[in-house]
Amino acid sequence: MVRVSLATLAVAASFYLCADAKPFFLKQTNILDQIEDAQRKNQLESDNVAITIPEQYFEKQLLDHSHDNCGEPTYWKQRYFSYDGSYGGPGSPVFLYINGENIARNTTVVSKGLFFTQLAKKYNAYVISLEHRFYGKSQPTSDMSTNNLKYLTADQALADIANFQDYFTQSRNLSSTTPWVAFSGSYPGMLAAWLKYLYPTRFAGSIASSAPINIKADFYEYMNIVHRGLHYFGGDECTNTLQEGLKQFHALVASDKPEDIATLNKLFNPCSPMKTDLDRMDIEANVMGAYQGFAQENDSADYGLKNVCADLIARDGLSPLEKVAKINALQFSPGSNCTGSDYQNDWVNSVSDITTDIVGINRQWTFQTCNEFGFGQTAAKSTGVFSELKYVTVDRVYYQMCKDVFGITDTDARIAEKKAKYHGLDINVENVVFPSGTIDPWSALAVDNSTHLANPKSKAVYIEGTSHCRDMYAAAATDSGPVVWAHQQIDAAVGGFLGK
Repeated sequence: MVRVSLATLAVAASFYLCADAKPFFLKQTNILDQIEDAQRKNQLESDNVAITIPEQYFEKQLLDHSHDNCGEPTYWKQRYFSYDGSYGGPGSPVFLYINGENIARNTTVVSKGLFFTQLAKKYNAYVISLEHRFYGKSQPTSDMSTNNLKYLTADQALADIANFQDYFTQSRNLSSTTPWVAFSGSYPGMLAAWLKYLYPTRFAGSIASSAPINIKADFYEYMNIVHRGLHYFGGDECTNTLQEGLKQFHALVASDKPEDIATLNKLFNPCSPMKTDLDRMDIEANVMGAYQGFAQENDSADYGLKNVCADLIARDGLSPLEKVAKINALQFSPGSNCTGSDYQNDWVNSVSDITTDIVGINRQWTFQTCNEFGFGQTAAKSTGVFSELKYVTVDRVYYQMCKDVFGITDTDARIAEKKAKYHGLDINVENVVFPSGTIDPWSALAVDNSTHLANPKSKAVYIEGTSHCRDMYAAAATDSGPVVWAHQQIDAAVGGFLGK
């Protein structure tokens, strides 16, 4: 998903744990940030800065699509970007990029870093990027109070897309038979799949990359995949060293002995004294968050899982505990050189401001997870090295925060209702491709090769050795064999959607 790190909200490696940390369980990834990061490193072709895409607005988007026609509906302006430079005219398709918990940007529709724009050029498509309600400049209400956020749901967002599609078709004088294909990854990848399920005739097909549609509250499997990724690159020596370091770290966190507190302070520099088990969860979640970031951004990061393992197995004279502390300190900066350890400040206060935020995503995405999806990334029940972090439980990192911030105490019932509507991995939907990677932490809730898809017209594209949304990167000469294969599969599917 866009990345909010344990005790930190981030979407790229630049958003790490810090003193003003954000709820760790929200760690997700904004693929657009990763693409631009890869372009800056010359891993992908840079965009044409000469092309300027103006922002546009759909002026009459509905606030509440479930409005019962009793009284006048409330409208708001939804931002979008479009590009017709590759459009082949009548009979050619429309490719829709669905934004999620991120700020839409004008570069997406012409980005040379995205595979879907390469496909748009091949298939002569009109390209659109639609911003999600309550993010960026697409603000339906005057503030982000919990009462207003009740309009921030996946169902409302999907209805926004259908309503926008009608508007755009009419305003551009497109034929009603124009084929539309939806693309996105992570949370908006979920929307891409659910869009085709909810409105089967509106879209010819969808590419739902790294889409964790099997929603649940206690997402301990996330850390199992992080463990898998570390083992993939470093073997037993890497994971055994990390497990011993985390075990010793937890012992320090749990101890009230002066000498242990002194060691913890020296190695991890807690931002404030820990007073409760929630504070202890906070510091453990922050340390865990580093590895979440390394795993999620592994495909484009300067420092990824391979580097982590190199540091863990280095013959540098450091103990496993000291190695964990050294890796944790990579997240420090001149303005923030401590490890978050105050639950109230990091998990509650940081997402309690109801002022409309057109730049950040913290409060909105936190609400969505509490209201519909779960995604509490925990450690205590995991089966790998991170199970040593005993304070990182679903009660502390998810249920408590949802209650303290939004007053939501029936999260499980809300998740169950959403899962019952869209059926998790049992979804019966045609013409949806579900790409995911073998070392993507979100793949634990996504379609993979072990999934028995209910509809034979949809398919899994499970990519060896890749992490979150890797298939969304533009095709490049340096791509691995599995990535080349995945792009071929997606290209062939899109061609099939369009009858090519």
